[in-house]
Amino acid sequence: MFGWFKRKSSDSSVQLLDLRSEVQKLKIEIQERDKTLARLKDDLSREREARTTQVAESIRDSMKKLMANAASPVSQLVTQAHLLESQDKPVQARDVISVSKRLIRVFEDAGMKTEGSIGEIASFDPNYHAPLAGDASIKIGDRVIIRLTGVSFDGRIIRKAGVETCQDA
Repeated sequence: MFGWFKRKSSDSSVQLLDLRSEVQKLKIEIQERDKTLARLKDDLSREREARTTQVAESIRDSMKKLMANAASPVSQLVTQAHLLESQDKPVQARDVISVSKRLIRVFEDAGMKTEGSIGEIASFDPNYHAPLAGDASIKIGDRVIIRLTGVSFDGRIIRKAGVETCQDA
């Protein structure tokens, strides 16, 4: 019986050593996984920062190009305003309109689009039209006349067209 107990005790010691060895292996594996996880988190953080920087640079480059294209017409408009306001020199409306159209083309080349034409008759749609002069009586589908064009960018309306009820409706 003592032999049986000794064998059982010896078997238990071997099992205990095996379990301790397994626990140690698992601890090492967990530590390695924790290190890998920390490294991956750091990599992700660096990747996000790099992507954010890249997007910011791309936006800055796009804005720089837009501003460079707008610089000449803006400079001319400022000069025309100065001539008229500070030096009391006459400025031809045709010249101001010409420079303004050049500036509008710059914005159109950047993706802006005018929506509707002045004087155009349309069916009122609150997604595209805004009543002028607080005319809240306009209902969806009513005939309206466009007085101020709308503006969209990237397929989204950023300024609704100003409309009034059509008198001959």
